[in-house]
Amino acid sequence: MNLGIFQIDAFTNKLFKGNPAGVCVLEEPLSEELYQNIAAEMNLSETAFVISTDEEGIYDLRWFTPEVEVPLCGHGTLSAAFVLSNDYSDRRKLIFRTKSGELRAQCDGNKIILDFPLNKPVETQVHEKFPFALNYNKTFKEYYSENSGFVCLLLEEEFDVRSLDADFHQLKQMDFDFDIHGLIVTAKSDTDEYDFVSRTFVPWEGIDEDPVTGSSHTVLGPLWAEILEKTELTAYQASKRGGVLHLDCSSDKRIKIAGEAVQVFKGIITV
Repeated sequence: MNLGIFQIDAFTNKLFKGNPAGVCVLEEPLSEELYQNIAAEMNLSETAFVISTDEEGIYDLRWFTPEVEVPLCGHGTLSAAFVLSNDYSDRRKLIFRTKSGELRAQCDGNKIILDFPLNKPVETQVHEKFPFALNYNKTFKEYYSENSGFVCLLLEEEFDVRSLDADFHQLKQMDFDFDIHGLIVTAKSDTDEYDFVSRTFVPWEGIDEDPVTGSSHTVLGPLWAEILEKTELTAYQASKRGGVLHLDCSSDKRIKIAGEAVQVFKGIITV
């Protein structure tokens, strides 16, 4: 069996920036083992598997890291929509059925606009071990989003986010009173180009630092919309690769996340 495979750089318009994702478009589902083996072979933060359905414009969508399946992946969804729009000429409003419910995506010029659930975080007590695990001794606030499993730390300034040197072994040893998917650190941007910056760490699922994370912005969007008292936001994820996300938080239940993408390569996997 020959399967088409793509690698896409998401949330960027430049090759080798943004967040790389694998995309595999299928006529029918694969075995659980084969999904995981392909994702491990691609060895990217996520590989998206798009499965055609009998309904026009509706697809089943799943995402796998090299180690586990994840319930939501923003850059994998954007990459899947980019491939369907550009390589399969499906430029309609796309509907994806996923483990996080129904997600929507649509091309708008050079951008893909994602329609995701909004995951507003609530402030919680600061975990006493975070300063040690993050080598950070300044004051910060801690938030948690139960639906997404993200912990979000609001740091004092952009430099703190960019220079943070996390100890991933210590992070993985920490005990929490809730299920944790990933850790976000964020601060207000020093420039007028962006409203805020962030970084995302997911060592609990085999990804020390995710280059650009759409799902984390379902948490960051409503947080910064409240702090800055504005609903249209431009975000920069300050990983080594970096990426730009445009957020619309005008709804109290959904968030629109827009970004660009570029194709790195396409090929065939023989299984």
